[in-house]
Amino acid sequence: MILPLIDTPFLEILIENPFNSRIYPEEGVVLAIVDTGYEGFLMLREDVFKVLRFDELSLEERRLLLPNGNFIVSRGTYGMVKVGDFKCEGFIEASKVDELILGIDFLSNFRITLDYCTNDWKFTNAKCSVV
Repeated sequence: MILPLIDTPFLEILIENPFNSRIYPEEGVVLAIVDTGYEGFLMLREDVFKVLRFDELSLEERRLLLPNGNFIVSRGTYGMVKVGDFKCEGFIEASKVDELILGIDFLSNFRITLDYCTNDWKFTNAKCSVV
């Protein structure tokens, strides 16, 4: 379910490290910001990345350009995100961020409708069809 918080869409997710079966959170779900300006799959806080033990895997380092022109360094590996009954795999990275951030690579798997006029947030639990 997408939830609005000060006009910012959030998505309830569960994150899994498929190599050791660790999940975050252990119970329930966690909110992640839906950010169309982020081209990646999922950006985690470093503490969540360590809880899932992604830091123990072979990692790739990336240099990301922020909207303000600054760069940050992230490191990541592949993992899974679960939304409702649907799971998708992608590159999960960590950096010095305060929130969990879902990007375009993740969103490309879904059809999401945001209607700011009515604060109606809908998530379609299906892959997009190519027309």
